[in-house]
Amino acid sequence: QFCGSSGLTHPPTLLVPPTSYGITTAERPTVLVYLPQTPAQQAFLKLEDEHNDYLYYTTVTLPERAGIVQFTVPDTLPALDPEADYKISLAIMCDEVLDPNDPVLEGWIKRVEPDAEFVAQHTQGTDLEMAALYASNGVWFDALAILANLRQSQANDPEVLAAWEELLQSVGLEGIQEAELLSDLQPELDPGE
Repeated sequence: QFCGSSGLTHPPTLLVPPTSYGITTAERPTVLVYLPQTPAQQAFLKLEDEHNDYLYYTTVTLPERAGIVQFTVPDTLPALDPEADYKISLAIMCDEVLDPNDPVLEGWIKRVEPDAEFVAQHTQGTDLEMAALYASNGVWFDALAILANLRQSQANDPEVLAAWEELLQSVGLEGIQEAELLSDLQPELDPGE
């Protein structure tokens, strides 16, 4: 059961490796979430540091159909500290108010500073090559964000689709590789900081 929905082909899923831990080089990374069709209309999204202090929280509107949505840490927040761990969580609000029994998706983000060789490689090559470079270096969130953008802009490119499928399969997410990419999650209220 997911907010009254039964018989789901795939449960709601934060797109992270099986460890629930992913790496980024971005100061404000993009996170992707798969959501099945649900009667729930909102979710409570928060970003916390490793001491459980809120850095950001907001209520977001959920899409009306199943698919993958993305959320980018807003520019109004300070850049994530390199080498610190951050927890992102999305609580799906089955009713109009947040309930302790609501399903919650959680994952961890760590920002790393790329070394000089990586930076040199990063300044040349196509987006597809950059995604492969990130993926081969274990920089999960960056590889995923690039491929998600490519999948939206070059939906019929077999190389893009193959790279997207390969990345998701590499972490056991093959059940959602066909899912539609929907628009970004939009904050409902003035975001809390």
